[in-house]
Amino acid sequence: MTTARSLDALPLEPVKSSALVAIGYEDGVLYVQFPSAHVFAYHNVPISVWEAFQAVPSKGAFWNAEIKRSGQFPAEKVTGTCVCGDIGLLEQTCDSCGCATYQK
Repeated sequence: MTTARSLDALPLEPVKSSALVAIGYEDGVLYVQFPSAHVFAYHNVPISVWEAFQAVPSKGAFWNAEIKRSGQFPAEKVTGTCVCGDIGLLEQTCDSCGCATYQK
């Protein structure tokens, strides 16, 4: 799982897509943020796949075909919600209310 840090610290870059909000890559892990604000991490992604993902005009189509449906990359949801409704990294203290942790 991701190390203890805030959601803002994930290496995410906004993209123009109706299916995805942002993408990022760090140490073989591809991060994908969706319109729901939740982030999934896909593990063991080669740099060549990341470079191809950055270059394609349709990020959603690439993600669907080459990442999600390929089954090559183990996925994990790295975000959850707090009782106040905020979204952040699982098991971290809520950034909004500070009284609870983010849960799946």
